[in-house]
Amino acid sequence: MWVSIVLALCAVPGTAAAQAAPTARLTKSWCTAQEINVFTCHPGKKTVSVCASPDASAHKGALYYRFGPLAGGQQPEMTLPEKATPPRLTATGETATYAGGAGSWLRFKKGAYAYVVYTGIGRWGPKGRPLALQGVAVEHKGKLIANLPCPTTEVDELGRDWYETMGIQLDDQDFAFPDTDR
Repeated sequence: MWVSIVLALCAVPGTAAAQAAPTARLTKSWCTAQEINVFTCHPGKKTVSVCASPDASAHKGALYYRFGPLAGGQQPEMTLPEKATPPRLTATGETATYAGGAGSWLRFKKGAYAYVVYTGIGRWGPKGRPLALQGVAVEHKGKLIANLPCPTTEVDELGRDWYETMGIQLDDQDFAFPDTDR
């Protein structure tokens, strides 16, 4: 089974919250009712969502990464980018296949930090049993500084076909799935 991995964004101390909180949500997500929920998972008490405008494509529309606790009327701790930007200018993505599994990730960058939303399935479990992984990894200057795994993904629409439709450039940086105490 092909499962997509998306790298998303977590808040880094000192990062200002952007944009007002979405007012209407289809699921427990940061995406508004007017947006397409591309990826959502819940690492602990926080939620990470990748949301696209309905007209999103390689040269128009917008793609956002939002992160923070979903609390009544509260703004996300982080929104990337801060202004509407076409997907091809917002993030890079990649998919990978390997013996017994596959995965995908989407990387959003801000300065020296990168926020990577990921999902995958592989024979990483005890005694080579299949194990699904999903979450958000935070990197600083290319090194993993935080991993927030999600028990499951609520929505996961990412993969090579979606990347091509959105004009998402292939990620020129490798991604190692974080150890999640398997």
